[in-house]
Amino acid sequence: MGGEPAFEDRGKGIPRLLKMTTGWTVLFRSSMGISPQGSHLNLAHFDEHLNDESFYHEAVRGLVALNEPPKWRPRGIWSATPENLNPQLSDLRELADTGSENSAAFSLYIYNNPYVPPEERQIFHDSLPQELRAVKFFGEYATVGRKIYRTYDPNGTHGCEPFEIDPRRFTRFVVLDPGT
Repeated sequence: MGGEPAFEDRGKGIPRLLKMTTGWTVLFRSSMGISPQGSHLNLAHFDEHLNDESFYHEAVRGLVALNEPPKWRPRGIWSATPENLNPQLSDLRELADTGSENSAAFSLYIYNNPYVPPEERQIFHDSLPQELRAVKFFGEYATVGRKIYRTYDPNGTHGCEPFEIDPRRFTRFVVLDPGT
């Protein structure tokens, strides 16, 4: 196999636009393309990471309610693994956690998914390194509480004995080496 995903290859016959018998139109887009502009949306659904954040901003603009009654107000849904964290998704999750009326968060975990057999869950669990297991299996956010440099050791090579700093005699510098 290989090559481009089906939704990016017109030759694979995957519909990009569906006309429903109800008159509704469903449009599929990849965030690897160009963000469409100017449409009013009734529903926007993002699945996983957005390659281009302009898709989020344009969808929010398109979801602005016109004259819809409250029960038909436009909605947005974003389903994602917490390792693929766009800043906008993080902001939405924070809004939901603080009780915003405009955001809600629902956590669905593979370890209690009734449609995945227990033995398959165990195989997946055992195949992951501990840090990745926390994200992919237990749903912890990759940007919170994770070591950026796994080899960093403040009590070893990278550290020194603590001592009192006299602000009149010391200058503080930070050196960051993104390599290993």
